Amino acid sequence: MMTFNDLCLSVIVPVYNAEKYLRGCVDSLLSSVNDERIEIILVDDGSTDNSPGIIDGYCSQYRNVIAVHSDNRGPSAARNEGLSLSSGKYVFFCDADDTVVSKELGGVIELIADKDTDVVLWNGTLIDADGNPIRRRDSFYFINNGISEEALTGKDYLSKRIKTYGDYATVVWLGVYRRTFLVQQQLSFEEKILYEDELWVPQVLLKAQSVICVSGMVYNYRVHKGSRYISSVENRTKSIESIQFIYKYLFGYCENNLMPGSFKKLIESNLTRKYLHRIFELNYSKYGYGSSINLKMLWNKSGRVIDRFRVVILFVRRLLRR
Repeated sequence: MMTFNDLCLSVIVPVYNAEKYLRGCVDSLLSSVNDERIEIILVDDGSTDNSPGIIDGYCSQYRNVIAVHSDNRGPSAARNEGLSLSSGKYVFFCDADDTVVSKELGGVIELIADKDTDVVLWNGTLIDADGNPIRRRDSFYFINNGISEEALTGKDYLSKRIKTYGDYATVVWLGVYRRTFLVQQQLSFEEKILYEDELWVPQVLLKAQSVICVSGMVYNYRVHKGSRYISSVENRTKSIESIQFIYKYLFGYCENNLMPGSFKKLIESNLTRKYLHRIFELNYSKYGYGSSINLKMLWNKSGRVIDRFRVVILFVRRLLRR
């Protein structure tokens, strides 16, 4: 393994049954920069297809590719293990079925080599199973254009992003993170839940003292039938219980760590928006979880008329089910 001084970036890739897309992912990473500046940690999460063989093949061919094989414990555990093994100044969590724009990632690596910024965010594109760009209503979540490229505190970034776009993306792959910042702030991933990004990203941004947004379209996020988001919705109980855990934790975090004032109201209103979206998306009421929702809290923390209207709908549904 290379020394810390040589390494600018550690790329951590959880891999589970990703043989169809894994080579495209790794090849795009290897094309970004020479191997003195980057290490790629491929964490096999108990795959049952040919992914382990592909990983070992890259490891034997490239000295900057590290293979890790473990039992199936989920992407959070795989990312945590990769982080514990990483040596780079920055870390990047890449999904095994996605790709990067090699030239753009190379530019980011050149930038962060001389930076001590906690977080550097970039832009992402949604692609279909064949790699063709697609547009969805939520595509704007993955674009940071219009946000200053000068360093902001994480709180200032969140404030500007929410006021400019109305929301921000809670996806782990939308940037790179200074490794010592993550370690010092104990920002590991919660294991055994779904949607772990929604818990991790807000805490990272709220704790970051410096955030830079770059204009490059660096990441290609593949939307396909095998993506974890689509398959997880089928597991309704685990999905709902994960969302319950995440938003209970985040509301508690805000209450205990944010000073009363306009910023706290802004963040809590945004959390309410996100939580209500999940409640309706997963149909809490239909599946017997309507009574677990703290409607009074959501009403008090709502900052938009539409969110209060949604709370009223949930209240009516609760009355009708009695």
